[in-house]
Amino acid sequence: MISGLKMIALTVSMTALMATGTQSLAHADELKLDSVFTDHMVLQSGAPIVLSGQAGAGAQISVTISDTSGSARADADGNWTTSLTAMDVGGPYEISVSSDLGASTTVKDVLIGDVWMCSGQSNMEFNTARSMNGGGVGGANDASIRFLQVSHGTSPVPLRNLTNDKDVWAVSTPDNTGGFSAVCYMFARELKNSGVVPKDLPLGLIHSSWGGSQIEAWISADALHELGGRETELAALALYASDPEKAGIAYSKSWQNWWESKNASDVTPWESGDDKTGWAATPAAMSDWRSWGYDDLSNHLGMVWFKTSVELSEADIKNGMAELALGSIDEVDMAWVNGKFVGGMFGWGTNRNYDFPEGILHAGTNTVVVNVLNTWGQGGMIGPNEAMNITLSSGKNISLAEGWHYQKVPNTIGSAPNPPWESINGLSGLHNAMLAPLDNLALKGALWYQGESNAGRAGAYEGLLNALSSDWRNMFGADLPIIVHQLPNFGGMRAEPYESGWARVRDAQRRVADADANTETVVLIDAGDKRDIHPADKAVVGRRTAVAVHSLVYGGNKAATGPQPVSANRKGKSVIVKFTDIAGDLVAMSHNSPISFELCDANGCSYADAKIEGTNVTLSTKSKRKATHVRHCWGDAPVCNLYDSEGPLPVSSFELTVE
Repeated sequence: MISGLKMIALTVSMTALMATGTQSLAHADELKLDSVFTDHMVLQSGAPIVLSGQAGAGAQISVTISDTSGSARADADGNWTTSLTAMDVGGPYEISVSSDLGASTTVKDVLIGDVWMCSGQSNMEFNTARSMNGGGVGGANDASIRFLQVSHGTSPVPLRNLTNDKDVWAVSTPDNTGGFSAVCYMFARELKNSGVVPKDLPLGLIHSSWGGSQIEAWISADALHELGGRETELAALALYASDPEKAGIAYSKSWQNWWESKNASDVTPWESGDDKTGWAATPAAMSDWRSWGYDDLSNHLGMVWFKTSVELSEADIKNGMAELALGSIDEVDMAWVNGKFVGGMFGWGTNRNYDFPEGILHAGTNTVVVNVLNTWGQGGMIGPNEAMNITLSSGKNISLAEGWHYQKVPNTIGSAPNPPWESINGLSGLHNAMLAPLDNLALKGALWYQGESNAGRAGAYEGLLNALSSDWRNMFGADLPIIVHQLPNFGGMRAEPYESGWARVRDAQRRVADADANTETVVLIDAGDKRDIHPADKAVVGRRTAVAVHSLVYGGNKAATGPQPVSANRKGKSVIVKFTDIAGDLVAMSHNSPISFELCDANGCSYADAKIEGTNVTLSTKSKRKATHVRHCWGDAPVCNLYDSEGPLPVSSFELTVE
């Protein structure tokens, strides 16, 4: 059984920790390639081919692909790496590996072509079968397109191998394509269908995403150290890698300190004993709190405290450890028994089971207190009731099905600190498990579709995206092309200007691309669904991605990616916004002028009258205040109508200082 304190980050599995590839092989005659090298894979043309694996310690390794060969010697831990000269587009080939200890292995049906990595959160993870009209899955038979789907995994340290040994390359077929990233597949299909690349060019697509993930989880610890500002959390992550229990105890104390700093009362819920004053009874059957029909919880996204009590005898508490089973919880919990922290973790509807040591239970009334945070969809202690109990060392089960009470936590309290080793909300964990094992692969480029989970802290996004880009170029090549998908329109519409985290993330994405010749954005401000964070039309995303890739990688027209704002200058009482990279002319759709410009100063923003004049837009308002900056298309789901005439492609959200 696993310690409840270690379960605070269920996101690190023993499988992941064993996947580092640092342990010696059991038998000297064993030989294998690392997990990314499997049948049906695609290797990048025109780039050195780096292969790695394990063998008996000290073994001499020989590797051959067609008429290209290389050699290596395994180190004391059995790890080996070799580099072969670049190869031209072609195949299929076999990778033949042998050792002087008599072992051999072969990888078959290997193609040489272009390899693309697709990463991000749920809109990149959204699969082809769910996309509008099924995304054309029925026509997905294409032996020149290959997929590598990376399973969810996390680790406090970089891994050498993927955490799931079933993650292997597969040929594009209707069966394989339906579960694969729609954006990734449709982008590749559009490259071929539009003639950007030859129909027979092998394309290798690696999809490595996790819905709801924050960008910090995808950036290495080294890159976050270089960015600065997270030294305490990174030190805690390093401690967790060597001593999870000690790190868990430290985190529980920081969580409790956070709570106490937000509440003036001397009474803390986990120390409140069996007193139910101020607590209301839950329904008999535990379930999503928004389904209870209680007015205070029907629309609540945030924290709720839960409490129940059980009576135990002297005989019950003898002979050591016990286990707390809380059933299914969505999405983050912290649990205490008799005021002592016993565990907590993140998971969407996953079961919570925490071991805790002798000495916490006592004869008489014992109290279980659980804090649950839910930020999206259903949430709370989902049950079922029969899965909720305390199991004693004797094997006796004490039911926790009855007597639960709750307290709603006001959202004004803010957000608790996340453990840095938490999967999607922590630091570096997804990089370590889902990107680091790809390190030896050369890439043609990478797609990034993420930002929704960082919109609440949008001011930091530009620095983080630059750190991610630098991180990937350290891994995959200094000139790696990166395509950044801007956030689409989602959320409520408003009649007045307001601050928008989604718009600020879009602008950060635009600024990063504007400053980097090897980065391009895909503007999606008109391709979303204001009621659905996961718009089903991924075909338009695939088409625009192919246009951006054509421009950035395959020699296409730069203007084909959409008009770009370059400056805002004062001219009398007006402000002139200049644009470049316009395909054709600037045009206003469905109106005789652009409608989504704002002029702002220290006191706020007001909508501006706008007039297109060639490659410029002239802005004016009736306000007598002197504008200091311009905003366009600023909102979560704004109505925007400024396009170029030949795409047509929209102008993104942006903010410019008035010069």
